[in-house]
Amino acid sequence: FASNFTKFISDIQYQKLTDNKRRYDFRLYTGFFLSNKTNPNSNYFSFGLSKPRDYLFEYNLYGRSENTGFINQQFINAEGGFKTFYKEEHQKFSNRWMTTLNTSVSIWNWLEVYNDFGMLKSVDTPMFFAHESGIRCNFVNNIFELYFPVYSNLGWEVTQNSYREKIRFVFTLNVSKIFNFARRGFL
Repeated sequence: FASNFTKFISDIQYQKLTDNKRRYDFRLYTGFFLSNKTNPNSNYFSFGLSKPRDYLFEYNLYGRSENTGFINQQFINAEGGFKTFYKEEHQKFSNRWMTTLNTSVSIWNWLEVYNDFGMLKSVDTPMFFAHESGIRCNFVNNIFELYFPVYSNLGWEVTQNSYREKIRFVFTLNVSKIFNFARRGFL
């Protein structure tokens, strides 16, 4: 709740590790504005499809305001949870509602395939349906991961210019996360 907008957010995640070391990860995110009196030309409080709007400073973003470069490629699994960078504003942000489904299934050890699907709608723009798939190298879950996009609404990502700028990463220096991961491995 805020003076000029009210949001509702639901984030449900299910993870399963089977006996044969196969990992399944499903995440459903839904967010919509109950009221929104903010500037419709500003996306400061909007939902982000591939990069969360961190106006509450609750995420550990290294380059909070970066729009280009290596630091901009940091991935935070929040809001839309997409790895692909879209170009158009109505494809990147939503000031009305957004629903996404993020999935990941292991192929072998730390190698996984991810698929994401989403719908978002902003005021005065048509609904946008987004989809993407790629390879996830889940070396240490939520501590060190790499995402290699393969296909999305933009086409075959691998064949496009500047592919290495599309690769996303998760790397945390959060001592408590690292300590808890190490503790679980020894106990």
